[in-house]
Parts: sequence; structure tokens; C-alpha cells
Amino acid sequence: MRPEEAAINGRALEPRPPLLGHARIALMGLLAALAALAILSWLLLEFGHLYDRYNVNAVSGSLLALAERAREGVLYPPLFDGQSYGGTRTMPVPILLYAGAISVGGELLAPAKFVDFLSSAVLVLVLVAVLRRLGAGVILSLALASSVIATQVFLLVGTGIRPESLPTALQLGAVALVAFSSRRAAILFAAALCVVAILSKFDALWAPVAIAVWLFARDRRSLLLFAVVFAAGTGASLVAFNIASGGRMFTNLFELGGGGISVGGVLRSPFKTVRLLLGDAQSSFALVPVVLLGLVFGTRRSRPTIFQIGLVVAVVIVLIAMADVGADYNHLLDLAVLLPIVAFEVTRDLAARFAEPQLAWSFLVVAVLAGSFAALAVNAGSDVAATLPGLTAAHTAADNPRPLTAELSSARAVLSADPYVPLSLGERPVVTDAFMLLRIARRHPELVEPLQARIESRQFDAIVLLEDLQLPTTVSWFSDGVFGLPIYQAIENNYRFCSATGGYYIYAPYSRPCP
Repeated sequence: MRPEEAAINGRALEPRPPLLGHARIALMGLLAALAALAILSWLLLEFGHLYDRYNVNAVSGSLLALAERAREGVLYPPLFDGQSYGGTRTMPVPILLYAGAISVGGELLAPAKFVDFLSSAVLVLVLVAVLRRLGAGVILSLALASSVIATQVFLLVGTGIRPESLPTALQLGAVALVAFSSRRAAILFAAALCVVAILSKFDALWAPVAIAVWLFARDRRSLLLFAVVFAAGTGASLVAFNIASGGRMFTNLFELGGGGISVGGVLRSPFKTVRLLLGDAQSSFALVPVVLLGLVFGTRRSRPTIFQIGLVVAVVIVLIAMADVGADYNHLLDLAVLLPIVAFEVTRDLAARFAEPQLAWSFLVVAVLAGSFAALAVNAGSDVAATLPGLTAAHTAADNPRPLTAELSSARAVLSADPYVPLSLGERPVVTDAFMLLRIARRHPELVEPLQARIESRQFDAIVLLEDLQLPTTVSWFSDGVFGLPIYQAIENNYRFCSATGGYYIYAPYSRPCP
């Protein structure tokens, strides 16, 4: 019986490392220790920083601002309502989940963080379940899952406020349903999961594409059922949410989507992806040679698995996403999750074909151990060391949940590049997303002119930036990333530096005292 057939029949295949006796027990002990260390580090960072700004940045602030407006009954604020600016590419499900959690929890940070923690926990459980179903033993399944937890990619979405875990978990669950069952109910449920994934993330497409390719080669009746349910569900849901938002959802998604993509970005995308993998997903990168080796020596395999198809599609989607100047390492989560699955599959197949199967398993085990321990040390080591003694200590400036309360106590009107600053003061942000403001200005310059006029007339008592205006890189930061050059020039001509704290730079109008 072939290994994949045994796995589908529910028989777990425990890989055998090349060492025997006590040495093998020690190796399994290292894998178990890796899993325990990764999971405990994640839990410590999550619950040790549940109520502060750890891994909360300006993107998180924008999400919280959207959730607050949703709580007020405004789903997708207008691009400009005369006082404040909207603009987002976030899909509706995360906004509503954050809004509901905040309403129940009574404050901003902890409820929103807990939403993403639960999503990340579900993702890890689904990943382990998939690996077990494919035939991996318990210890190896947990160790492979730890190669995901060890990445900075996962630590960002698993301890901060970034809604990437939910669409990834939904897509992985959908693909697993189709991979392990041919029943119509599984096809319908997979289509529904893909619909919710799209409503959670605009480019959550690797699962429906992989499922479509897989079913096209095996069961075209099921493909028709999947396609109809997925297309109808997605279309109806998007129309319903657009109606609920008064038409503003389509305005946000279609006018501002792709606004950061350029020809140069397309050319740099592969190099950017590799650089981010090396810098923020080292344990995932360590699995790439395993996958490539398996594909090179496994070319006789008649058909790729659905997870291998999904990985190829996910790579294409990531390369497209990385062409956007605003794309960062959080987009690597799908790759980080699919790589250990495919690495196990190709190792299992190689081990079944070779006379010395332990060589294939040893290559995988070494890659997991070396990559994951190194990634944990780089991505979580210093944070865990700093969190342990600080569990009962006061918040530092870097993670204070109300970062500029003292500095802005006398300021009545504040413009901030991070929407969380005014939110923490109980005020509505003037700009919901500074990155999107630049995209609004390019399509509708007349909408941003009132903000420039307010800055030039020095109506703001304070302006809070995330970069020092005196740095040479700040000009490109404004021109490509946030606000735009006219806003940069207006701030530089009318405001002076006051202070810097917790990663924020505070500016006040000339001829007026600092707040």
C-alpha cells in the first residue's frame, strides 16, 4: 500500500530517523521540546501583552478605527465626510469581528487581540489535523506546526491585531475537506469556507483555485457544484455588504485596491519575497530545500497533491501582492503554513521510494530543528526574555496602551499617522489610514486639499508622525507610503519638532508652545 493511501485510510505513518535506540529517542525529544518551546513562547507573548500595544502598529490602528466606526453604525466610512477621511482595503468580516469583540470586551486592544489569537489557534489546530491526516506522527506534526509559530509572520498575526490568520485557516480547512472527502457535503462546506475567506481577505484565492484545479482533473460534477456555490455565495455576500455600507465598500475596494502597485514593484517582487522570508520566516525558508529536493526527485509522480497545487498558487498570489509598496511580511503566512505540509508530503513520498528511507526523514527533521530553533531565537527570544520579568511591571513607552496621554493633554485637534493615538484619547481619527490617504489623493486630489489647507493654517495643535521629518528617507516615506508630498511639505513649512516617545514624533505649529 502506498504511503498516501495508508494516510487516507487513517493509518498514521511515524517517520523513522536514521538513529536508533537512545539516539532516536533524543531526536524525538528535541522535536517535542521545539513544539513545547514554540507554543509556550507564543502563549506567553499573547497573554503577557494582551492589554498593551505589543505588535500593534498603524495598520492595527486603522483596523480599530474601522471597527469603532462600525460600532457607530457606519460600515466603511466615506472617503471624506467633510471632517475625517476613510479609505481601506480591509474586507468586512474582520471589521465586524473586531467591532463585536470590542462591544463585548468594553475596550479596544484586548478584545481585538483575542479575536486574532483565536483565529491563530484554530489555524494551528487545522494544520496539525491536516498533517496527522496525511500520516505524520503526533510529535512531527507539532514540530512542523512549530515551524510556522516560530516565524515573525505568525507572531505578528498571532499576538497583534492583524486579520491574516482567519482567511488562512478557512482556506486550509476548505482544501482539507476536498482532499480527504469526495462527498457533496464536503464540497459545499469547502465552498462556504472559501466564501468567508474572501470576505476576510481580498486575495484569499489560493484555496478556491487549488480546489478548482483538483476537481477539474478528478470530478467535474463536483467542480461545477463548487464553482456555482462559491461564485454565487461570494457575489451575493459582496453585494449584501455593499448595500449595508451604502455603496461605500465597493468604492473603497475597487478605487483603492492595487493603488500601490508599480512596474518597479513587479520587478522587485521576487527579491522582496525572498528577503522577507529570510528576515521574518527563517523556519519556513529552511523547508524550501526539502520541498525542492522532493519535487526534483519526485518528478515521476503522476499528479501533484492539492496542497502542492495550493502552494504554487499561493506563491503566485504572494508575488503579485509583494508588488504593492505597502505589502509586508504578513502576506507570507499562507506560504509559511503550506510549506510544512508539502515538505512532509514530498519527504513521505521520497522515503517510500528510496532503499534508505531514513535519509529522507533525517533531511526533514534537521531542517525543522535547525530552522525553527533559529527562528524562535531571532523572532521571540528577546521578547520572551523581556516579557517574563515585566508581567507585573508597568507598561513601557513602547507598549503603553495610552501612549501619548501626557504629551497631548492640552492638544484639542490632533492629526496622527497612527489612528490608534486619537482612538486611545477617545477621539475619532482625522485620517483612518494614512497609507490610503495617498491613494485617495491620487484619484481625488480635491478631497485631500481641505486637509492640506488645515495644516497650512495651523489648525492642528499637534501632528503625530511615525518618522522624523529631518531624516532623508522621510520624503520617500511620504511620497510612496503615507499622506503624500503636499502634506509633507505643508507639515515641514508650518510645524516644528517637539518630542519623540514610544516610536512617535510629535510636531507643533511654529510660534506656539508644544502641547
